[in-house]
Amino acid sequence: MRWRSLPIALFLALIAHSQAQDLPVKSDSKDLQREAAELIEGLPKLTDIAPAPTTPAPALSVDQAKTRLDQAHRKQERWEKLARQGVLSRVEAERCVIEVATAQLAYERACYAEALSTGDPAAAEACKIRTTAAEAELRQTRLSQAQTNLGRFRRLYAERLVTKSQMERAETLVKNLEAQAAP
Repeated sequence: MRWRSLPIALFLALIAHSQAQDLPVKSDSKDLQREAAELIEGLPKLTDIAPAPTTPAPALSVDQAKTRLDQAHRKQERWEKLARQGVLSRVEAERCVIEVATAQLAYERACYAEALSTGDPAAAEACKIRTTAAEAELRQTRLSQAQTNLGRFRRLYAERLVTKSQMERAETLVKNLEAQAAP
């Protein structure tokens, strides 16, 4: 049995040897330095690369925004139920809270845009107030979730399950969100 595989192994070794190429050798270190400098000069500079143009997302109609808000609410309810049953992690279910707050803000902005287009100043002012409240609610929701995650990271770091840099990123995120939330 062992002897049957020997010709195959020899054949494969012969093919590999015949296709192997020697690496080029340079004896002068100045040639290597010159070649390295030429390669580095040929690299594109980061300032030369133009950023990709960003196009703003088209504004949602009130009906579209309401539909997305309803979908976000239903998803949140489903995911919280699945988290209680142990099918999903609590973190995944908590992300839905931010999705709902984001959808609420989109809905309020759509209502404000519609009120502005109709020319009703009283309705526009009421929508503007609701939009401002939705923005504050979204900031508060993000801050609350970041603080919860920071607590988790601190417990994991105490048990040496995450790196210090991961915990520091969570702390930085909380500090940035706190700075945004401050008037």
